[in-house]
Amino acid sequence: MKKILISILMMVSSGAYAKDLQCADSYKTFESIEAESIKLLKSGSLEELKAHSDKYDLTYLSSDKHPGQRYFYGEWIDESEAEAGLAILATMFRSEKMKHIQSIPLKPKANFISSIGEICVVPTKNQTVFLGETLKSNTDIIYVRKLENNQWYLYSFIGSELKEDFEEFFPDFPKSIKLTPSSTRNGGREVSSTEMSIKMLEALNIEVTPEMLNELKKKQKEVEDRKKQNLLN
Repeated sequence: MKKILISILMMVSSGAYAKDLQCADSYKTFESIEAESIKLLKSGSLEELKAHSDKYDLTYLSSDKHPGQRYFYGEWIDESEAEAGLAILATMFRSEKMKHIQSIPLKPKANFISSIGEICVVPTKNQTVFLGETLKSNTDIIYVRKLENNQWYLYSFIGSELKEDFEEFFPDFPKSIKLTPSSTRNGGREVSSTEMSIKMLEALNIEVTPEMLNELKKKQKEVEDRKKQNLLN
């Protein structure tokens, strides 16, 4: 019975209410949100960057349940740590050690009305120059339009999310919709977050101590293990 009800809901969302879906007509809005983010990374203040993130980041809507923390690359961490990470990223862009080349949003793999609003899953191809090397990444970006204010928010799916966190953001996300874990490649080689973190710190003349290296490797293994486990579920 539960499966039948879910199927009916999906049919209604994609059929009778199709006229209410705005994803296909909102790509310019999505591009504008990203363009503003890149602009602020290059020349905005940290406060402007935070304000932009607060306005469009879906996870910020859950921050009142996690006082003193921010959701940053797949986990809730101390707010000061998240700000430090954002500041490092901005420094990389402003020194042109990192350059955004292009983002190509593809056709939505899913678009429906859920309990939190309109959901639109947009596979996106990105190209970035990182310390002189061209990196290509693939990310499923989940856009959410809140029906009460018609505003779009976004969430970049990583694949290593904890089940409880993902369900907090998307309480009734259909299991039939398969999200693809994000990946970054340099030519034919996959680039790990640990490798990028080490190169970024070294580029900013920040010493990578043995303790830091061990912590990065430990975190990378946790991410990879969670991605594998999530693919099985």
